[in-house]
Amino acid sequence: MTNVESICDLAHIKDYILYSIEYQQLSIKEQEDFILSLFHSINWNKIKKEDRIILLGQIEKIEAQKLKREPFEIELLDSDYRWDDFYMDFCVDKKNKKIYSRKNFIEDGIMQVIENGKTKRVKITRINYELLDCLYHEQYHIMTRYYLNKYQLNMEDAYKEHSEYIVWGSRNGAMDIYNNKEMMQKRHYIYRMIPEEYYAYQYAEEKVQKAFQRLKASYGEDASYDNYLLYLEKTKESVVANYHENTSDKEHLTYDEIYQKLLNSYINDFENQCQEVSGTKEDLFLRKSIIKESIKG
Repeated sequence: MTNVESICDLAHIKDYILYSIEYQQLSIKEQEDFILSLFHSINWNKIKKEDRIILLGQIEKIEAQKLKREPFEIELLDSDYRWDDFYMDFCVDKKNKKIYSRKNFIEDGIMQVIENGKTKRVKITRINYELLDCLYHEQYHIMTRYYLNKYQLNMEDAYKEHSEYIVWGSRNGAMDIYNNKEMMQKRHYIYRMIPEEYYAYQYAEEKVQKAFQRLKASYGEDASYDNYLLYLEKTKESVVANYHENTSDKEHLTYDEIYQKLLNSYINDFENQCQEVSGTKEDLFLRKSIIKESIKG
């Protein structure tokens, strides 16, 4: 990666990105390298907080160009804005092609955290990598819907992650989790183990890790990235703990083992409801992964 400070004044990064011919003439990969380099703390701390949304908008534009889809607009909402009575840091509106976030999350690193059933605000030090993670998470949802609409007409043709979501969603009552505040707060493991969400978290994590490997080669280690990894680990531990608190399962399972166990139960229910269906688990194992196809690009 090129040393960005030798190219422009980071305090005026907005003008360079939006108005300079030099930036506009870069290839997609060169633009991506340039924008990602700004997320390393060495550069991030020199950028005005109100310009952070410009960087996120460029990441979205670049990902959209790769997929040859229309880019979504990133819009800031009031710090106290709720989605269906939930405080959320990011949310995507596929119908209106918008990605929403709270102003104080992007600009000040104020994250909404649920502890003991109550929501509180916490200022985080890993905001540069957290923003990348959140954006990649929403882009996963955009990407899967895009592929499902364009190429996948039914379960037989779908990617592995699509099919697992179809299996999950076909079960009676599966959709009841959405807009269920009690379930989201007290049994949040259920939300994390919805295939669509499980893979969105995985996709975002792998995308951020891949991006940091590129940053590390040019700028070295970053304590904010270490904090990001620590947060991921603690979050998964809390999901595991929440699973055991709310189920009678006595097995000592990891985060990913819990997902696989629940998926197996979804598959059994799916096959029982559709009695002519069998071999679903083996079929899913052979499917192509949309994540692997996308991450390697």
